[in-house]
Amino acid sequence: MKKTKSLDFDANKKQVKVEEDSFFYDGDNFTQEFDHYVRFDFSSLLPNATVPCNGVSGDFYSNKPIRKIKRLVKLIHKAMPERFERLAVKRVCSSEDEFKGASHFVIGFVTTKNWTNPLTVGPQANTKEAQEFRSFWSDRSELRKFADSQICECVVWGQTAYNFAAIRVIEYLVEKMLELPKSTVEWRSALPKILQINGDEIDQINKVFGSLSMDLRTMKNLPLIVTNIHGISPYLRGTEPPLPSIFVSEQNCEVSEDETHRVPSRDKLPRYTPVVTVHLKLEHSTKWGSDLDAIQGLTSSFYLQMAKEFQKLNIFSVPTENQLFIVRENIVFELVIVHDRIGTLLGSLIEKQKSQGVQVETELILKLQDYRKRFIYDSALQASLFSFAVVHKTFPDVVRIMKRWLGAKLLSGHIPDLVLELLCAAVFTDSSQTQPRSAWAAFRRVLQLLTTHNWTAQPLLVDLDQAWDEEQITDMRKSFVKMRPVLPPMVIMTNEDTVGSRWSYGGPSPLILKRMIGLAKDTVAVLDNHIESDMALKLTDALMFRDLSPYDCVIEIRDEAVVRELAPEQENEVTEKEQKTKEEKLDKALPVVDFDPVSDFVDSLRDKFADSALFFYDKYSSHAIGVKFKPSQNQATKSDFHQKKLVTKIRRLGEGLIKEIREN
Repeated sequence: MKKTKSLDFDANKKQVKVEEDSFFYDGDNFTQEFDHYVRFDFSSLLPNATVPCNGVSGDFYSNKPIRKIKRLVKLIHKAMPERFERLAVKRVCSSEDEFKGASHFVIGFVTTKNWTNPLTVGPQANTKEAQEFRSFWSDRSELRKFADSQICECVVWGQTAYNFAAIRVIEYLVEKMLELPKSTVEWRSALPKILQINGDEIDQINKVFGSLSMDLRTMKNLPLIVTNIHGISPYLRGTEPPLPSIFVSEQNCEVSEDETHRVPSRDKLPRYTPVVTVHLKLEHSTKWGSDLDAIQGLTSSFYLQMAKEFQKLNIFSVPTENQLFIVRENIVFELVIVHDRIGTLLGSLIEKQKSQGVQVETELILKLQDYRKRFIYDSALQASLFSFAVVHKTFPDVVRIMKRWLGAKLLSGHIPDLVLELLCAAVFTDSSQTQPRSAWAAFRRVLQLLTTHNWTAQPLLVDLDQAWDEEQITDMRKSFVKMRPVLPPMVIMTNEDTVGSRWSYGGPSPLILKRMIGLAKDTVAVLDNHIESDMALKLTDALMFRDLSPYDCVIEIRDEAVVRELAPEQENEVTEKEQKTKEEKLDKALPVVDFDPVSDFVDSLRDKFADSALFFYDKYSSHAIGVKFKPSQNQATKSDFHQKKLVTKIRRLGEGLIKEIREN
């Protein structure tokens, strides 16, 4: 922290004396160094002074706001030292400061894991220290008995851990000890509600998954024992927003004739119900054989046997050819058996055709590529990310925030989900700075990384396992330089992929990456301005603003087709209704899962018209799809006629979903 200089003006001698004072922060990185920011307005303490913001009065140490902020910092150190590692105070200008003096301050905190603790725990009761604690906290202090049978003084700020607990402490200090109103305090690093996710749902997913895993491991009547249970779903590691809810919905659904599953109603669509994918491995056996079709048939039979075992446990399940669906406590799981032998057999068939001098069947190559991607590469990375999310509690939060932010900018699907998770993980593996401990700090750092990293000249190194040494890193950088011409725009090297292209070859494209960088710069400016500005910005509007003007035309979607978004009147009633249906008929038929007609429509548009246009939308609020026509290679054919012809095809493909297509 740099030292600031205060000016002591001697009016009689007309001289200015420079005096060092290390109390105030005067660096350049205030808005990126800390996890949380709290702003204070002490202008009510000022008389009619005429001191400009860039200076202080001759009576520097008797300036009331400065005396107050210094006293407050001492109180914070005494009241909540366990909640932060360090803090810094910065004077910020306001419109009033130009005339009244420096009366506005922002405190930045580098927090600890105790920042969210709803309790301030004091010393054991009936001790001298306990008397001092009670004297400091007055009537807020109370006695509590803890699990180790100790009875201690403590102050309760809430029932569960939450970020606002520390702000409650600061508000108490300002109101009771500085005798100023709570309105003096503003928590500026609080993200808007739209970016906050109910952590209870994510906890519930993992709780139910734990119970399901226990049942699978203890099943006795299966031909082979389940040896490995791998939850690969982003819902389990908390990196996918459970919108509108992780729980099953029976709204707008009808039960099929065989009463095993649900189908959408004729006139309305059910809201989105996700499925949690789980990979299973079985104990080794030589009885699977060497025929791929036979292995598939035996696997399907295994699903049937597992379904019978779940039925004994009164757990509803539906076996299919390729998976077993389980509905447990109103959450849908998809169990998929993974055979290592399938990958070996596919590889052997390809090598056999090569050795015979015949052309290798394209279908075999695609099957092997798909198998390796789904069950080897993606699975290994997801296991690493799951462990990473357990250690770094803020990591899942920032991934969900980035997905919502990219969606609001209509960039859903343009960057693969696993690439985005690696991008977010990078700010936690960067040894040059402290790890972010708040969603605000992590969000800003990811945006900053996007804008400052030289994607053309440098790979992004993400060492999730902390396993690389300097020699390995040097070799990877050299390899990057040699291979750069054939690598994708965004190269992210991981422990599973030291080339850096396995997951980012599918995006983002150079155009999309440039767009992301520009949007990230704008958003960083918004966040920084929000911390220090007079009036708190409307962050929801600023961060989630959707600009449709750059697009050639906009496809407006019918409201009833937007299945990942609840209407305002549904938000409060949905959870109560779903909880009531946990043990009712809802578990007696498989719900409609992973059904998002707008996302499917966008996938079709990108597949069919990739050479003609780019399509942009928000997966989580898909009311509009932006269309940007690509310039034709033959300029003579570039005309309104061809664009109108494309719009006609789009309208035909989206019949029933599209409300209107309008040109910009």
